[in-house]
Amino acid sequence: MTLCPESSPADWLRRAARDHGDQTALIHGRQTLDYSILYGRLARLAGRYGAAGLRSRSPLAVVVGSAPPLAWATYLAIYWGCPLLPLAPSRRHALALIRELRIRQLITDVDDSLPLSPDTRRLPAQWLIQETHHPRAAPPPHDIEDIQLVIATSGTTGASKGVMLSAQNLAAATTASCHRLGLEAGGMWLNCLPLCHIGGLAVILRCMRAGATVLLHDGFDPARVWRDLHTHRVTHLSLVPAMLSRLMDQGADAPPPAQLRVVLVGGGPLSGRLADRALKAHWPIHPSYGLSEASALVATRSVKTRASRAGEVGTPLQGVEVDIVDQAARPTGGQGRVRIRGATVMAGYANPDWSRGLGLDHEGAFVSNDLGRIDGHGNLHILGRADEILIVGGENVHPHEIEAELCRCPGVEDCAVGACRDDVWGQQLIALVHGTVCEPEIERWCATRLPGPLRPRRFIKVGDLPRNALGKLARHRLCDWLD
Repeated sequence: MTLCPESSPADWLRRAARDHGDQTALIHGRQTLDYSILYGRLARLAGRYGAAGLRSRSPLAVVVGSAPPLAWATYLAIYWGCPLLPLAPSRRHALALIRELRIRQLITDVDDSLPLSPDTRRLPAQWLIQETHHPRAAPPPHDIEDIQLVIATSGTTGASKGVMLSAQNLAAATTASCHRLGLEAGGMWLNCLPLCHIGGLAVILRCMRAGATVLLHDGFDPARVWRDLHTHRVTHLSLVPAMLSRLMDQGADAPPPAQLRVVLVGGGPLSGRLADRALKAHWPIHPSYGLSEASALVATRSVKTRASRAGEVGTPLQGVEVDIVDQAARPTGGQGRVRIRGATVMAGYANPDWSRGLGLDHEGAFVSNDLGRIDGHGNLHILGRADEILIVGGENVHPHEIEAELCRCPGVEDCAVGACRDDVWGQQLIALVHGTVCEPEIERWCATRLPGPLRPRRFIKVGDLPRNALGKLARHRLCDWLD
């Protein structure tokens, strides 16, 4: 693979239409489009939206309820040079970003209740998926430093920030991830992740960069994914751990088709039990760590001979530097916050305006809220988040560490660990457990596998735990059970 990190997503679109014109670009349902047809249709879409007032280089919010129009909006924004803010209608807290970021262009298929300024131009979303014979519009000039995406961070606290990613950020990240994951022209990536998150959008960018095919699903349906893995020559697949578990249930732990080379697992910690199960069934899993502020993927590893330990996500991508720092951002040889450097690191947060640098240190590095360590082989281990630390008897306790062990207990399908106030210990650990296990069984499991400070003192059986669209536990919503 020839690496050209200086090229932009707009260059990839043009180059794919020129060099891989007959290669399939997008499959959704019964629709199949090659790159030359895709590019021609984008030129006509740009002509239609441009005539209706869509301005290049001006931020564009897109609020739609399904994947196909959002995929087309992504291609259009890249072609037309609009910084794209993709949002799901259900994320009301994120929709407030439209007003906060003073975005004046909106493509949507929802009602008029959105929090808009009076001068915001609304454009119809149905144009995105309609054939049009409007005269073509040539793409405007693009600058590698232009902002290309504004991603509303999913977070686990409910708060949203707009992560600004430049064309240069995306070029560096996409080139490095294609190289690490072996995505080339002729490959096919099944994308069932939400496109309002960087994990889903990154699939479109990687395939565009490589001249590969996006097999687009509108959400995750394990039966449909399992069927399409056998119907199409899918080489790459992105999942969160819960999706991987359900997909393996669907296939009754049968191995996947031989042409599937990479299953990128991210969006949350991969438990040791699930990794062991996937390894036994010969799934080519790649546990990973990524975040919007670093243009998606930061580190990953292939699991072939042994399952990863809980939280082990491999080595950083080419051109990405990771180290561990303390609260004062000083390097530490042990555990601490994960700091990321390199061309993939965001231009800054858009809140409250488009100023650059917000959220970065003076050297342009991003100090995340994720806690981790680096082992002697250079592998990054994610331990949890700094804002999730619980203090029990004066000791710092990471919920992820306890949850990883609880998930190994037979009969535990899902779990979360929180705490309530305790007059003696400061905080008392409580485990919320979903599954068939009974309380005495899980108590015995914890007694033999967890030291005293890490043992929950109460166990509460619950239904499904609150998770966002990427499978991350929404810890701020656990209070209803913990109070």
